[in-house]
Amino acid sequence: MSKNVLLFVVAGLLSANIALANEEEVKSVNEEMAKKYIALKVGRFNPNADYGATNDRLNNFDSDMNYEVAFGSRKSKHFAFDFGFGYYSASGKNVPVNKTSFYDATVTAIGILPISSVDLFAGIGAGVYFAKLKAPCFEGNYLAIGYQFLGGVDINITKNIAIGGEVKYSQAKPEYTMIQSGSIELINIVGTTYNGAVKFRY
Repeated sequence: MSKNVLLFVVAGLLSANIALANEEEVKSVNEEMAKKYIALKVGRFNPNADYGATNDRLNNFDSDMNYEVAFGSRKSKHFAFDFGFGYYSASGKNVPVNKTSFYDATVTAIGILPISSVDLFAGIGAGVYFAKLKAPCFEGNYLAIGYQFLGGVDINITKNIAIGGEVKYSQAKPEYTMIQSGSIELINIVGTTYNGAVKFRY
């Protein structure tokens, strides 16, 4: 019995030492990690289904590609912010609408929860959103201030490289004029994006 107890104690001490060593290694990597980064993102853009309180125009658009680049700075273990620039598009369905183009320039505050070599994150931001749209009831170039929420995960491959994924919801509602009636209404020009990402720290 005493031999088994001794083996149990030794195994426990070895496990504790390994865990502490791993924790110190992760802590060392986090401390050595470069604070600035560039993130390259690509994925799908799903247009919002709600153009406003009385209209549902985005049901006339299919999802399409999304491309983004973000320049950021990690201020601490748990906080970062970045400046992002995105291009995304949507195609018409069931209506004679050509592919439409969307652009944005945003700034986002990001909270980070490090777990071993993985960073879970969530953020909120605001920016300028631009869209070039053409549909049966409206057409033109639209510019508006909007906001976004995002969440995702980074897997730290090295102290300088991470890969991961992100989901982001954006909304901006510039005014537009209905062609038939001439009335002025709000139009929700953005939506939800699902991105894969590579982050380079320097």
